[in-house]
Amino acid sequence: MRAIYYTLICFSLFIAISTQAHAQKESTRRNEHFVDLAFGAEFNTSSYKSPIGEIAFQGKQRAFASITMRYQYFFHKHWGVSLSLNSNGSSPYSEERLMSKMEAQPSPHYYTYTGSMDKENIMQATYTIGAMYRQDIHSWSFRPYLALGCAQYMHASTIDYLRKEEGNNQVEQVKVTVGNNKNLQYGFCLSPGIYVSKAIARIVSLTADLSYTVHTREFAAHYQRSNIYTHEVLEQYNIKETPGNYLNLRVGLSIRFAKNKH
Repeated sequence: MRAIYYTLICFSLFIAISTQAHAQKESTRRNEHFVDLAFGAEFNTSSYKSPIGEIAFQGKQRAFASITMRYQYFFHKHWGVSLSLNSNGSSPYSEERLMSKMEAQPSPHYYTYTGSMDKENIMQATYTIGAMYRQDIHSWSFRPYLALGCAQYMHASTIDYLRKEEGNNQVEQVKVTVGNNKNLQYGFCLSPGIYVSKAIARIVSLTADLSYTVHTREFAAHYQRSNIYTHEVLEQYNIKETPGNYLNLRVGLSIRFAKNKH
């Protein structure tokens, strides 16, 4: 009977020591902080309902450069939170290209641009916070995540130009107002993704991040064509457009601000 008692005591001590060692090992994976800086490209995957959406939100090209700053905090071996700031910009259409988008070709009209498409860039920034799951394999770390956030848009709020038909004295004004007629506007976004890092030093890692950002806000655009002399409205309609959805690919560096003893 004594042997059984001793065996149970030894087994209990073994379990207690193992549990404590495991807890200490797990605790070394908690309270880890990471700061990232990454550069990459974004690809607009959207199809707009009209040329208005393409002019206001996309600009010349579907692909453009972006920069991302990210902070990660892991309160558990596998689970953490991520905060990120992403900024990108594309070039607006030239006046000639804008006219070709807005008007059917060929057209027997002369056009004079008088609008507000004079900015160098169509800017967009997203601020997101989300949950991140971590699975480490040797020096590699795989981290799928889901983030929600706020998107900031600085785009063309108005498109304004005159058109005059050949052989006719009638001059028409075409004016499009997008959103609330402000250059800086806001909306919500959803961004799932996968983050991969490879340790190259004790606290430094190379990173790659693939994500897809969905913008949920719809902007109402009002189109109106009128006679510039009589102010008679010749044509008008409303249409709703979203800023677009984007596939994002970035690479960069990550710095860890916590000791990992195992």
